[in-house]
Amino acid sequence: MDTVVGGRTSGSGFPKFLIFIVLLSLIGLMMMTRAHARRHNTVVQNIPDKCNANNYQVHMYRASDGRDAFLCHVEGYFVVSIFNFTKEQIERWGDDEVTSFPRETAQTIDDVIEYMKTQGYELK
Repeated sequence: MDTVVGGRTSGSGFPKFLIFIVLLSLIGLMMMTRAHARRHNTVVQNIPDKCNANNYQVHMYRASDGRDAFLCHVEGYFVVSIFNFTKEQIERWGDDEVTSFPRETAQTIDDVIEYMKTQGYELK
């Protein structure tokens, strides 16, 4: 009587494939984040350090998502730093900073205020 021995000994390859996909996704995410950071000059990269709840010209608030916007004039740029100080958001993202950006077309702080109003923010 012939006995056929065969089959897989290591199980399914699905877990290895899943790990590969997860690692590939993480690498892609890191590359996109670095590319985003390189698009900004050094002034923009440091906006939250220079324009925040302790140092600002204008404070605005958007009730719909609980975000605070701080408007400043930093090194020749009108800039905006947006923060969310809710406990849930800080726990979710690990930080209170949402984003920061220059408003390069603004000629005055009033131009920045008007832009932020179109985004749903109100003076606080």
